[in-house]
Amino acid sequence: MSKLFELGHYQMNEKSEPITQQKPFESNPTASFTIQTEIISGSHVILHHHPEIEIVQINQGEGQLQVGNLKVNYTAGNVFILGPNLSHCWHISDIVEEEMNLIHFSPEFWGKGFLNLPENNAIKKLLNLADCVIKLPIESEPVFSILFDHTLNSSESSKIIGLLEILILLSKTNGLQYLLKGDKHNTQDHPTRLPKIEVALQYIQNKFKNTITLREVAALLTMNQNYFCRYFKSQTGKTFVEYLTEIRVRHACSLILEKKMNLKQICSQSGFNNMTSFHKAFKKITKTSPLEFQKEHLNDP
Repeated sequence: MSKLFELGHYQMNEKSEPITQQKPFESNPTASFTIQTEIISGSHVILHHHPEIEIVQINQGEGQLQVGNLKVNYTAGNVFILGPNLSHCWHISDIVEEEMNLIHFSPEFWGKGFLNLPENNAIKKLLNLADCVIKLPIESEPVFSILFDHTLNSSESSKIIGLLEILILLSKTNGLQYLLKGDKHNTQDHPTRLPKIEVALQYIQNKFKNTITLREVAALLTMNQNYFCRYFKSQTGKTFVEYLTEIRVRHACSLILEKKMNLKQICSQSGFNNMTSFHKAFKKITKTSPLEFQKEHLNDP
């Protein structure tokens, strides 16, 4: 007997071939856009399209995003922005259960005049997404995750403010990768990263909870350490140590907000060897101590 796999309102039979369908989202009179976390499994999700812009972060799992003839592999942490009315589906590994953060919204849900405000020029340009698929650079994934969690757990008008903060982050992010591009977009406006730096950043993202050295990442890229240091900073604007520390601190912030671990456990789970180095790095980046950050968010929903 064949099984059904579901993502939100989308279902397909595992033996059937993907077909394109328009899938409108259920009307919710209490919300102007949808934000949710979904858990899905199976080999396919039906090929579908909708008039809303879609922002997706893969929390858990791996697979392949298909948009028309474009196929892009993805892993946990990756963030994608899909323009409206693009036929797409997520080919999911058979052996994992996948968790996704999802946002769907109409560009005009703010009202027609909002995006025409001069302060919103960058957001307006970002949302001019005809025939576009955009991938967020790896170093921006942790802060996106934090903003998503804040927005998901906010109420009423705070949710709209949260979405605005997410769009501000996306509109100001350097190195957005336009994987599928409409005619309105100039590739010179959004240069993609060189493949080698993506290899390095993905390696750091996968290994930051453990001991990781400049030597091993340089060797991974077949570079000597001095050249790697110059190359890494030219691509990210940060030294290797600065970048690694920021990834660890952002992860620590996320764990603190989850309220499931004490600070000693968070220190260990974020790749720090001891509480002293954890406290020093955390305060340098966030301008507050881990304990102060924890107390500040103690009563957050």
